[in-house]
Amino acid sequence: MLEFGIKQRAKKSSKNFAIATDIQPEILILDEVLSVGDESFRNKCQHRIDKFWESHVTILVVSHSMDFIQKSCDKSIWLKNGHIQLEGESGDVVKSYLDSVA
Repeated sequence: MLEFGIKQRAKKSSKNFAIATDIQPEILILDEVLSVGDESFRNKCQHRIDKFWESHVTILVVSHSMDFIQKSCDKSIWLKNGHIQLEGESGDVVKSYLDSVA
């Protein structure tokens, strides 16, 4: 049953991502888009996100993937319980976050 729920969620997320990124927005908000789907879906998402960054679209990414944030984002904000803990260069923010949870 759980596997079915995950596949359904991934399928819905895939469709929503395709619809949301079929236009050229000024600002694109992505909430955990890379946390669902298989590797092929994540690669397609990453390729599409890269195209937006190349055309200077502002992208607000909500993610728990420290690797993605560190590789893809120039600036980051670490939120904890709705409050800003740190804001700055992604590498510095990710390091501080990881140090705090170690």
